[in-house]
Amino acid sequence: MLKKIAAVLLILALLCTGCASQTYKANVEKYDWFVDYLGLPEIWNNSITGKEVMVAVIDSGIDYNLLGEEFDSSRILAEFNAIDNSDDVIDDTYHGSAMVNLIGASGNNNLFGIAPDCKFVIIKALDSLGSTTSAILEKAIKFAVAFGVDVINLSIGGANENEGIIEAIQLAIDANIVVICSAGDYEREGAIFPAKLDNCLGVAAIDCTGKLYSKSNFGVGVDAYFPGVKIKTTRYDYAGDVIYTERSGSSVATAIASGMVALYIGAVERYTVDEVYSIFKKTNCENLKSILMENKL
Repeated sequence: MLKKIAAVLLILALLCTGCASQTYKANVEKYDWFVDYLGLPEIWNNSITGKEVMVAVIDSGIDYNLLGEEFDSSRILAEFNAIDNSDDVIDDTYHGSAMVNLIGASGNNNLFGIAPDCKFVIIKALDSLGSTTSAILEKAIKFAVAFGVDVINLSIGGANENEGIIEAIQLAIDANIVVICSAGDYEREGAIFPAKLDNCLGVAAIDCTGKLYSKSNFGVGVDAYFPGVKIKTTRYDYAGDVIYTERSGSSVATAIASGMVALYIGAVERYTVDEVYSIFKKTNCENLKSILMENKL
């Protein structure tokens, strides 16, 4: 029997880290702190928006009501439920919907993602309890590879390593697909699986001062650090209305990293996974803007 992977949703309580909920004025719009931190307004104004880049979000599915009234559903190129092999990707936990927002919300309703013109492949791999199995996750990754995506976002992970998942991720790498994974929020040394793999980009969260998120894993297997503290997205309130909320953790940082990778891929003429990993492992967030500008087509 396949062991259950403790699929870490990483939806953690917000902490007082010194990053109060902030908004900034830029181009008339009000932006959250991470937008200015990453220099996104200038990047977007240079037509670097992730257009035509496909990001597979392997998570809990999607709820279109949480994406804003004006979200362009044509950006969703495919939907697949790896649990029951159907096209039912209803989001039971709303975690997957939040990751989609963070990667590519288009600014409607004052909700900003990183790559507002990227495309999505939505793959449901987490059940209503936020759990999955190695076989389901392997199937989900292989679906993304077969579809030909450019980036795979895995804002999930656990303690148990699995050869099938390792092989599926290697298939992605061989197909020149960038795989980005959450490092985990257990306040300990070492990233969780699969972020710990050498051929994945393991991401941890930082706050608006550049300080490591207090619950974040660190050290071996953590390759990059991205904003992931008090980041705005949406949820339902008790009355069933859509409201803004804030999320913190490495799952959030992973989605933001995936958006930044989508911007890079969309800005360059050609790339390899190794080149992307080299850039994102060796630079900090503040330098990515200049790198994107220098490499723009």
